[in-house]
Amino acid sequence: MKYLVTLIWIGCLLSLNSCNDEVCSDLGTRSNFLGLYIGEQVCGNNDPETTSLEITTAPDGARYLIVDNFLKAEITDEDSFVISVQTINFQGVDLEAEGQGSITGNNITLTYSIKTPDGTVNVCQFTGTK
Repeated sequence: MKYLVTLIWIGCLLSLNSCNDEVCSDLGTRSNFLGLYIGEQVCGNNDPETTSLEITTAPDGARYLIVDNFLKAEITDEDSFVISVQTINFQGVDLEAEGQGSITGNNITLTYSIKTPDGTVNVCQFTGTK
């Protein structure tokens, strides 16, 4: 019995930190992420590049975002999101992308990886301000 109570208690705690459609919508969580961010991106050992990143709404529900018009992200809590592994087509080549991001105020950090068909993985990080 005490194990059942413990499991229920842990489940309640986990649900408090999750972002379902109702919670994200009611708290306005998704709107915290939306906007155009200007900043620097570094991929691998390359020099930093000044660029922009736009986050828009996704039609799938209040906990989903679209990052730069092609990556679908899911909000995990009020200041974080995850990009689950997904296939993107770039110039006729299928690539796998995944990553995670977080916001603090108007600042965003996004770390993601792109895997090519030959198995090469390129890791990039974008830091910017809305």
